[in-house]
Amino acid sequence: MTDGGNDPENTDAYESFHVLSHELRLEILLALNKAPDYSLAFSELQSEVDEPNSGKFNYHLSKLEGLYIEQVDNQYTLKHPGHRVIDASRSGAFQCPPDVGPIDVAGSCPDCGGPPQFTYKDYLGTVSCGNCGNKLISYHIDPGAFTDRSVDEGIRAFDRWVKSTWRMGSDGVCFACAGKVQVSFVRAAEGPEYSQLYRDFFASNHPVLLELDCTNCSFYSYIPTGARLLDATATLGSVDKDLIDIQRKKIWEYQYIIDGGYVELVDTDPWEVLIEVPTEECRAEVTLDQEVSIVSATLDWE
Repeated sequence: MTDGGNDPENTDAYESFHVLSHELRLEILLALNKAPDYSLAFSELQSEVDEPNSGKFNYHLSKLEGLYIEQVDNQYTLKHPGHRVIDASRSGAFQCPPDVGPIDVAGSCPDCGGPPQFTYKDYLGTVSCGNCGNKLISYHIDPGAFTDRSVDEGIRAFDRWVKSTWRMGSDGVCFACAGKVQVSFVRAAEGPEYSQLYRDFFASNHPVLLELDCTNCSFYSYIPTGARLLDATATLGSVDKDLIDIQRKKIWEYQYIIDGGYVELVDTDPWEVLIEVPTEECRAEVTLDQEVSIVSATLDWE
């Protein structure tokens, strides 16, 4: 390992972080992030970081070139990895998250019909019944969801974040790095005991879950099997607006996602799972196969 890493194709993860180990290098990235068009000339950039020693400045600047920044027409500009470093810091993931709620939200508890309430604490957004305490959904989201937003807007961001993450992940694409996600059925969420998410997992009473495991980064997750239908519009067509318009309701309002009673484990060799989807227009039964693909949708018009 060398303190260079100027060739992105030959830079491993350890070296990528090592390149950022000097304070001046981080200041350079922050200065470019604030600059118009994310670009500055050498002298302008040196002035922005307030480093009078040109030799020292040039040395640390050179360590960022190739991976985090590039020079175009005598201007230094941020590359995509440089933006990702800044984005990570701005997400609030490395800061103390705020506490939010409890706030009443739309929907009803599938157990008692009570009113759901949203809370945010320790990076977890959670919707639970205000009467019986039944947990409808709980998932990680960065504090950035509540930056420069009202509480209602933050809750909406949480809803859209979870839908997007689950939709991409269940279709084999990682939301964090765009890497390949292995999707498979499991009987239970066997996450690490220290994980606050899986100590009291909201879908632990479901007969089967989806396990998402990115082959490229650290992302892994267990999610309700019904979440697979978030990406089912091409297969199910215009069956019902509840299926094709996933933004019409909050994710905790879809019974086939939050209530394990709508999921039947038909077989495990090979895997076959049946999901009942009650809607305003009909009742659909959707079958998933060994590959977690939708193989059939039977409609019962009521």
